[in-house]
Amino acid sequence: MVNLIWIRPYFLLAFLPLLWVAWFFWKKPQSQQDWHKICDPKLMSYFSQKQVNRSWIWTWILLILSMSMFILALAGPSIQKHLSKTGRLEQANVILLDLSPAILMDDISPSRLERSKLMIQDLLNAYPDFQWGMVVFSKMPFVVTPISSDVNHILNFLPVLKPDILPINGYDVEKAIEQSMTLFKQAHYSSGKIIVFSSQPPPKQFQKLVDKNFQIAWINAFANAKVNENLSVWSAKTGLNQVNQWIEKKDLSFAKIHASDEKLSQAEDIGPYFLFIGMLAFMMIFRKGWFLRLWV
Repeated sequence: MVNLIWIRPYFLLAFLPLLWVAWFFWKKPQSQQDWHKICDPKLMSYFSQKQVNRSWIWTWILLILSMSMFILALAGPSIQKHLSKTGRLEQANVILLDLSPAILMDDISPSRLERSKLMIQDLLNAYPDFQWGMVVFSKMPFVVTPISSDVNHILNFLPVLKPDILPINGYDVEKAIEQSMTLFKQAHYSSGKIIVFSSQPPPKQFQKLVDKNFQIAWINAFANAKVNENLSVWSAKTGLNQVNQWIEKKDLSFAKIHASDEKLSQAEDIGPYFLFIGMLAFMMIFRKGWFLRLWV
């Protein structure tokens, strides 16, 4: 048994004006509309019914059929459902990338900036289902992308991120952290993680720069960088695995298992097929001047 459902049933109300138009023109044939304007009413009974050109009827039938198919397509008919996994990530990551002049130094190979970009790219490719945002900073912070699930936005911007694209030089990571907190607030997240790629060592007690529901990881992008596992401070040269483990910590609600095994039944819209039928009928109306028969 076919179980027909409508995804957008309110579009079916469009049949009401369509039926009224169809009834109006059916009760008032085209030939009579034209002849009564020029003929005496006494003569109409002798020839109007005999000379009615019924070809216009097929034009109206095709037009009504076409409009009906368009309405059905908008209403979203569905005869089957498919299962899809549910689940969503409740928190997000924001990447802070230092673009002060010091990030261009080549005391490590590749340079500080290129190594930071490679690490960011690896993180995004490893966790494409997470929510990501990005801010670059010098003396002032600048938003690259707000928090979203599309990592391609950040990946597309990465190659062109250089200090010379910013209007001001300098270094102020605290303002950048404040800007990242603004991104969390705008995206309605009450917790999350901030990953800082910097050419400078972290300030003392940098974890206190954010609320208790937020965590900061500091990636030192320079040679001989000191590492402190307890404070989530790592080197851009060797710290990728540690950052991955930090991101996945379950106690901070960032484990991959957030993609739940629970499944949701969703209706499959077959409206495009009705749209195709409607277009075929609509094109037939213009064949050999059929559309003109509506008015001539």
